[in-house]
Amino acid sequence: MKVLLTQSPSLENRTIGPPNGLCYMASILEKKGHQVRIIDSILKKYHIENILNEIELFKPEVVGISTVTQFLDGAIKICDLIKYKYPKILTILGGCHPSFLYNEILLNNINVDIIVRGEGEITLEKILHNYSTSNLFNIKGISFRYNGRIINNEQRELINDLDEIPLPAYHLLDMNNYKISDRFFDIGLIGNQGDNYCTIITARGCPYNCIFCMDRIINNGIRRERSPENIIREIKLLVNNYNIKIIDFIDPVFTINKNWTKEICNLILKENINFSWICTTRVDLIDEEIIKLMKEAGCKIIFFGMESGIQMNLDFLNKNFKTHDIIDAVNIVKKFGVKVAGSFIIGIPGETKKMIFKTILFAKRLNLDNARFPILIPFPGTDLYKFLDKNNLMNSNDIKKMNYSNSIIKLSNISSIELKILQFFAGIITDFKLKSLFNILKSPYKK
Repeated sequence: MKVLLTQSPSLENRTIGPPNGLCYMASILEKKGHQVRIIDSILKKYHIENILNEIELFKPEVVGISTVTQFLDGAIKICDLIKYKYPKILTILGGCHPSFLYNEILLNNINVDIIVRGEGEITLEKILHNYSTSNLFNIKGISFRYNGRIINNEQRELINDLDEIPLPAYHLLDMNNYKISDRFFDIGLIGNQGDNYCTIITARGCPYNCIFCMDRIINNGIRRERSPENIIREIKLLVNNYNIKIIDFIDPVFTINKNWTKEICNLILKENINFSWICTTRVDLIDEEIIKLMKEAGCKIIFFGMESGIQMNLDFLNKNFKTHDIIDAVNIVKKFGVKVAGSFIIGIPGETKKMIFKTILFAKRLNLDNARFPILIPFPGTDLYKFLDKNNLMNSNDIKKMNYSNSIIKLSNISSIELKILQFFAGIITDFKLKSLFNILKSPYKK
């Protein structure tokens, strides 16, 4: 079958990496003999009309769209226009938001045929295998309509052995289009502007219980790691075949299993693979030994979800670490010459302007190489969303208004406009915007 995979379009200036999830699904479908095309609508800054033009050229039988809460509206519009022009095309939605609000989406959007809940690699292949017979009832992990009723099949088990999934189908993308300059927090901090860049999903799942995070719900708090050997295979593919210079390991807790992390680092050193890399972890999951080895293996930046300089906020968010853990982590990483980036959430329920200023000054004193200050988003399905909904603390549950620069949470002493001003001020006071401008200006002169 001919299958087109894409994401809901977004014209926001967002961090850009290849759509790893779509590439994984494509690799499995190709292995089963299907003809697959991937349209990276975010990279191409596509409008819906551009995606329809691609559909006209490729003439797929199935269109699969991955979407998140902020961009669901675009995914729905694509399905509407597909069914208007090509009513026989099967439309499938997947991603975080559809995995939670599948009943609502199917009830209100007649042009969405099937929703894939949770991991999509095996489920999508099963849908295509049974497509000709229209036998959907035995496929785990999907929701669909039948005779006017919404059918929610049994949930599919998580993929236990991630090594069983073929490496992502990067050959379906122009990998030279993914550049380090697209990563707004990396400009001037790693490599040279224009270096080829890619993300790698090294593990799935996080056992922690941060109140705002969707990961635990999607993965049931179960962490599954790819083998170090399998990860090295993908690294070598990217470095040798696509001239990738910078790799970002997508894993919220890269150092939770230090033996696994050490094995990856040791294999990078043993294979003498020449690239620089970035990772994300928690401030309470590092020590000098692991950072020293990571540095030797090419780690240039570590990103921490620091979230707040106020312990009360950290406790509300259920971070389960202390503000002194943040300070200690930054000092350890900087001791070995690795750069530190951090995220601080603002707009937390109960937060005052004075508390936000304290967090901004806390971030300033840390002397980070980069700091972000996203506004808290209550994603549907999270404990945060349930708490706010139960206590009537949301100004709106309109998903179109959910983004990292806009608050829909009722804050007693801060207006939405004031929060945006504080967000901008935070970037200035921590020198992030000024550092980025300086690094952009000087980058052509790097040797």
